Formats: sequence, C-alpha cells, structure tokens
Amino acid sequence: STNYNRTIETATPTAMSKKLEIIKYDPRKMYDSIFQQNTKGKTVLVVGHSNTTPVFANKILGDKIYENMDDNDNASLYIVTITGDQKETKIEKVN
Repeated sequence: STNYNRTIETATPTAMSKKLEIIKYDPRKMYDSIFQQNTKGKTVLVVGHSNTTPVFANKILGDKIYENMDDNDNASLYIVTITGDQKETKIEKVN
C-alpha cells in the first residue's frame, strides 16, 4: 500500500484475513527490480490511487494500456497475471 490512511484502510481487511503485514511502497519507484524479485511467482495485492494504479499496471505490462482512473472510481481491481513470458490483464469492479 502507499503510505496513506485510505489505502492502508483498504488493504487492512485482506492483510488481516491472510495474516500478512502491509508493506508500504513509494509510488515513484513502482515495479522496480526489488519489487519484481520479491513478488515473482506470488499473488500480490497492490493498493494505490487513481493516478498510480493504472501506471503500475502499465509498468508491469510493459505497455501503456490503461489511462488514469476517475478520482471517484474506488471499485476497479486491475488484475495482471504473468505466466512465464505471457502477460494477461483485465479490470473487475468490486463492491
């Protein structure tokens, strides 16, 4: 999660249910080599903002697929799946 109360509050229920620590990230250093190494082969929930989440997904995908989200969009879940060299993506709306 970014270091903002709103994103930490969003990540907390999932972290608690999975007994995981929330690791804070700097949105200016998204998808760097350390993140890639630490998350390879894992399922990861990244909680961000309307102007960081699409950018993060684009960095993972290596292509500008997504534009910034509407500021009022609090229900989009960007799902990026990497299997070997294959990358798939979709957006789901959650309640």
